Amino acid sequence: MCLLLLLTLSGVSLVLSAQDLSYFDDGLDWGGICVTSKQQSPINLVSSQYTPANSAAPSVFTFGTGTNVTVNNLGNQIRVLWTQAAPSTAAMSLGSFCAQPNATGVINVTGINKPAGLANTVLSMTPLQFHFHTPSEHTLSGRFSALEAHLVANVTAANTSCASGCTAVFAVLYDFSPDGIEGSPFLAPFLDTIPANATSDTSAQLGSSYTLNLTNFFPQNTTQYIQYSGSLTTPPCTEGISWTVFTNTQPISFLQVQTLQDALAEAAMQGFIPERTDDRLPQLLNNRPIWYFGSTS
Repeated sequence: MCLLLLLTLSGVSLVLSAQDLSYFDDGLDWGGICVTSKQQSPINLVSSQYTPANSAAPSVFTFGTGTNVTVNNLGNQIRVLWTQAAPSTAAMSLGSFCAQPNATGVINVTGINKPAGLANTVLSMTPLQFHFHTPSEHTLSGRFSALEAHLVANVTAANTSCASGCTAVFAVLYDFSPDGIEGSPFLAPFLDTIPANATSDTSAQLGSSYTLNLTNFFPQNTTQYIQYSGSLTTPPCTEGISWTVFTNTQPISFLQVQTLQDALAEAAMQGFIPERTDDRLPQLLNNRPIWYFGSTS
């Protein structure tokens, strides 16, 4: 199913303020469509439920580079922002965005009276921000990872349902390294720069010489991933989001996860108990297809 998504994307509007959002019940106490809708995220990923996708039309994950990199502590989430330097050339097909990667003809949009466009139409993607959840939100065969990073992107293409912008999220899972000491070189500068937070969000900027290469956000092997249609994992839990989750987990150290959790616990959220986690529990799949790109062997 492909839903027309009408959102104003600023990177800021995707996450509620610390005063408005609590993870104390892992999202079980959220209302609205977070409870009533049937295409929610995250989900549990089980390989026996995957459907092979058309490998002739893979997504491209070259999101360019950024400068003026800032780490933003929202109290309930740690987010990284930047000024785009080298432009993004990332792309996916309209079929992939609509969770119909094997389609070759016209994709229909639910809820409006015009087609979404041809399945093989190329959608350009502009990165907006990335942020972290600990433990992971998506699970692999019921197993949580230590951390999950989400890159949020604006997706556009003329003469399609995404002409005015849609949203795609790219998720990378991190497991503890075998010795617990080896950490992620990519995450290190952001976790080391998290500002202390009180009752409002605060920011800290990385050094002026630092250049963010967004290629390094992704695993070295970007040929194995799943795609499905889901939602934002924070209220208002808007659906019509294209999710790409990489199945190759990356290493992270105990100290790096502790650093993130300590920052979340330090937040003095008025009316809430400070929490060390910021994850929503997996939601029901409700017969949605999970498309798999790459070899399962």
